[in-house]
Amino acid sequence: MENLSVVVIGAGPAGASAASSLAKAGVDVLLVDQCRFPRDKVCGDGLTPAALAELERLGLREAIAGSTNAVSGCALFGPSGAHFEARSESSGLVMPRERLDELLHRRACEAGAKFLEARVADLQVGPDAVTLTTAGGERLRAPLAIVASGSHSSLPLKAGLQGQPAANAVARRAYFENVRWDPTRLLFCYAKDLLPGYGWVFPLGDGRANVGVGYFLKEGRPPELDRVWQEFQGWLREQGVFGDQTRPLSKVGTAQMRTGLQRNRLVGDRLLLAGDSAAAINPLSGEGISQALRTGRFAADAAQAALRSGDFSKRALSSYADAVRSEFANVGSYRAMKWLLQSPSLVDAVVWAARERPEVGAALYEALIGVREPKAAIARCVAGIAASGLARARRALRPG
Repeated sequence: MENLSVVVIGAGPAGASAASSLAKAGVDVLLVDQCRFPRDKVCGDGLTPAALAELERLGLREAIAGSTNAVSGCALFGPSGAHFEARSESSGLVMPRERLDELLHRRACEAGAKFLEARVADLQVGPDAVTLTTAGGERLRAPLAIVASGSHSSLPLKAGLQGQPAANAVARRAYFENVRWDPTRLLFCYAKDLLPGYGWVFPLGDGRANVGVGYFLKEGRPPELDRVWQEFQGWLREQGVFGDQTRPLSKVGTAQMRTGLQRNRLVGDRLLLAGDSAAAINPLSGEGISQALRTGRFAADAAQAALRSGDFSKRALSSYADAVRSEFANVGSYRAMKWLLQSPSLVDAVVWAARERPEVGAALYEALIGVREPKAAIARCVAGIAASGLARARRALRPG
């Protein structure tokens, strides 16, 4: 294909967001993906308020309405078996990724992006262009490429923009029917047998739910995802969330995750990384849709600036990296909260504090869905733990 200005590799939320923005601006953009849409993607399917704002910007808010389930709270279970429930005025949605990504892909094409179903096997950066080679041998050339090909892709490593190990977390997910759970609440489980992972139930309505586990990988230690997946299903049966009529609606899917902007350079000469390829996944919750949509938008902005100036150097594109790191400046605090939620004693302390003080639970829930700064949530949790401990000590010392 000739006369391309930008090639976007990967048509998930990050790539589709970038392609939509570029096409709307009149840029000749090619969107490449190895899959034909609709296609499934292993994900928790949660749409946070930040994700919904991006979908509104893309004009998709009404289009997704018929395929979503609204949630406004959560229940979080700790290692001791105790749990707390929290509600918030900030609501989110749960929507299958197969449907969401189909709508995003369609919107990009409607905006004017060309689409090529192909796997990009290699990329080479030259003095005048980026040359992409597909698995079928087709060669594509453009002044700039946006790599949004996901956590599993080897392209960022081939481009010299990604360090090792490639992934620092892994997730497993399946859909189930006849799940006994309140459709307005998310379920998070930090049972002792799941740590350093966690389990989730994200309801889709009508008794259907996205059920999964996330597991944080440790260097030098083999993953235990099979064990964690089985342990969580057993826990759900013990709690009555899974019953005799609960049945899988899909195959079990597994995916690697790259979180927290770690081991990554976001830009190179003629290259931008977006979404999961940029390790933009939230290291606390594993949520990546809103980050993907936003990095896609920032990448489109940087690409347009480069096209105007004719400068595609790493230095010229560094404004993109600055925008991403500014937008996700709190990622270090999210990592701190992630480690807090891997300590059984600390998780239980937070749970008991939240049971006694609803504002603690609300703060943690709002951090999980990205509407509260994690530092503020940590401070509220620490204050709640201290106050709860003091209250229990006073009760123990009370005469009689």
